[in-house]
Amino acid sequence: MVFYGLNGISLDAPDEDAYDLVIAIASGATTQIEALAAALSTWHRVRQESESR
Repeated sequence: MVFYGLNGISLDAPDEDAYDLVIAIASGATTQIEALAAALSTWHRVRQESESR
């Protein structure tokens, strides 16, 4: 979240999906980088200049 925020990107992730992703990563249940990237790519949006202020 911090990395995205510092780079002008907001994540609009559904709470349950974001929780599941974090738990899967933390527990080692998933190591599939492609699946992780696919999930993140569906949740991100570039912030407009007016939103970043």
